Amino acid sequence: MRLLSPGSGPRVDLGVVLLEADARLGGRTFTVSGEGENTKKLSFDIGGQWIGKKQTRIYELVKQLDIKTIPQFHQGKKVFQSNTSVSTYSGTIPKINIFKILDFELNLRYYMDSLAAKINSLRGWSSKKSGLDSKSVESILYDKTYSDCGGLLDVFVRAVWGTEPKHLGLLFSLFYIHSAGGVYPLAETEGGAQEAKLEGGTQQISQKCAEKFISKGGNIKLNQLVVKITKEKDGTYLLMCRDPTNSDAPFTLYRSKYVILAIPPTQYKSIQFEPCLPLEKQLLAEKAFMGSYLKMILLFKKPFWREKGYSGEITCALDESSFPEFPITMGFDSSQENAKSWGLVVFLAGTSGLYWTQKSTPERHAAVLKHLRHLFKDCEVDEPIEIIEKNWNVHPFTKGCPVNCIPTGAMKLFECAAAPVGNIHFASTETAKEWHGYMSGAVEAGERTAFEVLHKIDSKFPLPVQHQPTQNHSLVSLQNILILIILAIALLAWWFLN
Repeated sequence: MRLLSPGSGPRVDLGVVLLEADARLGGRTFTVSGEGENTKKLSFDIGGQWIGKKQTRIYELVKQLDIKTIPQFHQGKKVFQSNTSVSTYSGTIPKINIFKILDFELNLRYYMDSLAAKINSLRGWSSKKSGLDSKSVESILYDKTYSDCGGLLDVFVRAVWGTEPKHLGLLFSLFYIHSAGGVYPLAETEGGAQEAKLEGGTQQISQKCAEKFISKGGNIKLNQLVVKITKEKDGTYLLMCRDPTNSDAPFTLYRSKYVILAIPPTQYKSIQFEPCLPLEKQLLAEKAFMGSYLKMILLFKKPFWREKGYSGEITCALDESSFPEFPITMGFDSSQENAKSWGLVVFLAGTSGLYWTQKSTPERHAAVLKHLRHLFKDCEVDEPIEIIEKNWNVHPFTKGCPVNCIPTGAMKLFECAAAPVGNIHFASTETAKEWHGYMSGAVEAGERTAFEVLHKIDSKFPLPVQHQPTQNHSLVSLQNILILIILAIALLAWWFLN
């Protein structure tokens, strides 16, 4: 890549360059320090926070970078709220009405896992023939279940995608579940996506990779927001950038033979392409939407929840009408035991996140603290010594979190997400096939696009292996029926014994 100076100034050959719109590296991973005397030397993740052992790509990268993993604390009772009713449980499933549990497990979770397991490729599934792309996730509550399943589907969708079941396309959710290996790997702590934290925070992954990149001759330019990409007659690309922190600064021009865009599809609209992107890419950018996440870390003098035998895990399966009174969607223990720092991290997701984005910071903090006192009624919940908050809904370069979502009727467009356009290649976790939407998916996308470019430069570099479509779409088998019967008996036994 070359840096082009305005007018007749010098042209500098920069080799491989990373252009970052923000003033920092990391994207949706963001690690900050506290503001208090005892917290300013500690690291707090206000973006992506957890990894799991099943996320092999990110786990291997963390190992290579010599970053220590810390198991997520999950010992003790979990808290579950269904509207105004609060209960405790252990294990995976909250202790709600047994028939609603069976309804969720046998008619909803099993249905989604069974279908998701067969979606190795979207080819054919996104056609009208399958019928799945015309349905929302909410529709399966009416088509497949006999109850509201205790609100478990609502809170699952809010926690994983940051949206509501009525807005999320069913086929997209099945693809997403397939990419993680099932519903429970997405929802669980032990053995799931929330299994471990990183000592020092997750943003250091990008920072340490950047150090290696620079040591190999790479260049990094911060505050370089790409606003226009023009394909020249010689096949190279002219990138026009501006500094988002300085409206008076002149545009900076770069020329490159290859371009990799590591941004979610919703952000394609912020760049003017000449010639235009193919219609499918444009429509994908219009149809996709970012989930809504507001993350808050509350630090306390003592771990009041642990003292009463709680793990700190919170799940709130609430009606949308409840959010003005009960803002929390989910929560976890975020303590740093070695530093004697005790905290809870909570998320305001989906409609709750959008609702509370419109309120002031003091109003949000007061509402969350009031909700915590409702959830931990047998605990003495003191005023927090510090609250660290990140409202991703107003972040200028993502406009939401954690991931782009696809509504009904748009999965045919989604098939083109990872497809190159000329020598423009598309990364970001939204183009991954495994652990789509997670840090591990981002690593996969980076590896794929790197090999795509290397293969064009020298064909001895192999293209990444693509997933092959499955041939068996059957949902019913004797083995599956037996599994369901055993599961039903086990759930009934668990219910009566507890």
